[in-house]
Amino acid sequence: MITNVGLKFIKTTNHQDHYDFGMRAVKTVILVAGNLMRQNPDGGERETVLRALRDVNVPKFLADDLLLFNGSIYHKRIISDLFPKVEIPVVDYGIMEQSIRSMLSKRGYDDLFNIRNAKGVTSVLLSSSVEMGYLIEEGVGDFIFKIIQLYETTVVRHGLMLVGPAGSGKTKCYEILKDALTAIRGKIAPDGFPFSTVHTFVVNPKSITMGQLYGEFDLDTHEWTDGILSSLVRAGIAVEDMDRRWYVFDGPVDAVWIENMNTLVILSRGEQPSS
Repeated sequence: MITNVGLKFIKTTNHQDHYDFGMRAVKTVILVAGNLMRQNPDGGERETVLRALRDVNVPKFLADDLLLFNGSIYHKRIISDLFPKVEIPVVDYGIMEQSIRSMLSKRGYDDLFNIRNAKGVTSVLLSSSVEMGYLIEEGVGDFIFKIIQLYETTVVRHGLMLVGPAGSGKTKCYEILKDALTAIRGKIAPDGFPFSTVHTFVVNPKSITMGQLYGEFDLDTHEWTDGILSSLVRAGIAVEDMDRRWYVFDGPVDAVWIENMNTLVILSRGEQPSS
């Protein structure tokens, strides 16, 4: 079933470099579905798989491709053919959404969610969000919607990338989410676990060398020297609290530091990050 959905997506979505519907994506959907089943053992299998597909794919879709979940009858048929008479389970992000609104208001970004009912803009956003499985209040703008999707992505993936043109709000997106989650720490999230405090460690990867960023091996002394990232991760592992720690590379995407991140084994003694 999941592979059939992937094939449908390949045929019907716009080609984008960050779209991935191969075996890696299938594995991610299976892992997310397994987590959802453990959180809600009484939930239906088809509903669980459909929500997993939504959680993994919707945050990365362009606006045109979101029609697969909330578009015309033709587009919806792509999903309904594979999941007949199955509705996407609705997730209530009321507490987190209110916290996001509060953080935006404190920063003076009220216009990002203060959407009026003129020309039915609010009703369109609300109906679209419900159809895609989000239970949020009226007046929620696209930016808040994207912040919620970023949160969902952090739940299902250890690493992610925010892409977009300069000035599109990528940095503010994760900063607002960090502050919003920290403000409601201890309260219960939709997955049944409490929200945690979030710490961010931000580095511009283009401002330093790869050795300074990841660490390097000295050919003369045969000694390994940790870089900034590996030092931060080691320090995070040593802490025994349940806070979340986000290691953020905020800067231009470059093939060199991306590939080094993919191939470098930061910790050589088998330590595993706990958060």
